[in-house]
Amino acid sequence: MFVEPDISMRQHSDELRHLINETIDKHGGWIGFDQYMQMALYEPGLGYYAAGSQKFGVEGDFVTAPTIGQLFAYCIANQCEEVLKLEGCDSILEFGAGTGDLAAQILQNLAERNQLPNRYQIVETSADLRARQESCISELGSDMSVRVEWLDTIPPSISGIVIANELIDAMPFKRFEIADGGQCVELGVTLKDQNLGWQRGSSLDLPDFFTECAQGYQSEWCPQAAAWVNTVAERLQRGLILLIDYGFPDFEFYHPDRDQGTLMCHYRHHAHSDPFFWPGLQDITSHVDFSALARAGKNAGLELLGYCTQGDFLISSGILECVQKRIEQSSNDEEEKQIHEQLSLAAEVKKLTLPHEMGELFKVMAMARGIQQIPNGFTRSNKRHRLLND
Repeated sequence: MFVEPDISMRQHSDELRHLINETIDKHGGWIGFDQYMQMALYEPGLGYYAAGSQKFGVEGDFVTAPTIGQLFAYCIANQCEEVLKLEGCDSILEFGAGTGDLAAQILQNLAERNQLPNRYQIVETSADLRARQESCISELGSDMSVRVEWLDTIPPSISGIVIANELIDAMPFKRFEIADGGQCVELGVTLKDQNLGWQRGSSLDLPDFFTECAQGYQSEWCPQAAAWVNTVAERLQRGLILLIDYGFPDFEFYHPDRDQGTLMCHYRHHAHSDPFFWPGLQDITSHVDFSALARAGKNAGLELLGYCTQGDFLISSGILECVQKRIEQSSNDEEEKQIHEQLSLAAEVKKLTLPHEMGELFKVMAMARGIQQIPNGFTRSNKRHRLLND
């Protein structure tokens, strides 16, 4: 059962809903779902990611890998270190840094190895999240925090490693349905008795890459994701783009049996499929089509170096070695504290790597310019051939 929002949160949602209703009216009674999602998540001061509610962790709506503990960041730092050692790769650029925990933990790990980047840039459009990140980073020593800068847009030149952890799934996407005669029509948002609801729009020309599906089949398409890859690729002089998200290759994403798509919403750790439930108070997301990202990267001149499950990536990147190191460091602690540390680390590893947790659903993908060597995170498993047919 959902927890009812308090009066102030309901008023917040009602204010955003009123603005959405006005937008629908101005557009003749219908807007694309991507426009609705843009407002629901990013409308200044009102959208889910643009307002001040708790989003991540136990007190929020969902859990992300960096908020579970420090093992995830240790593994990402290993990949960063490998790239930063290359000539001309002196910076880290993170998109959508959430609470700032991942950035802070990466910097701490790299400082211990004497491999700090010259710059750690964070592209963040949410003023609320940026404030939280700044607070988190300010707790680091000056040698680390002075290297961090926040940007509103993608910088004109990138040299180093780009990190995008659960970024693509939050990009506004289009919804479509296969109608009579196999025609693909866009699904948009309208008002029905002053309530938000679905309505078909005009035909939608999709790229010719998904399986022919039966009438009534619904799914998502995210052209913004490919556009993002293209923009980053244009500005990447030399370096690696590391993408971590939940999703599939296109032949799985658009499988005929997945006939209702992957649209999902998160509210107070409850997952459901109603994107019109309390706009502004819940996350709206879909799985990522990694094949589309790979095609965009290839068209932009990038080399696809790796693709595997998060579990395989973390094991290749030293998560078990990190656990062993942490256990050895706690060997002089009281027995009760040692047991607590061991149980905590075991739970963290299970959450991050087991197939029925985050290990199988989440994938990691690497694309690069000026780098040919397969990154260490893909030595255990590399299934990049599953993303491109040519």
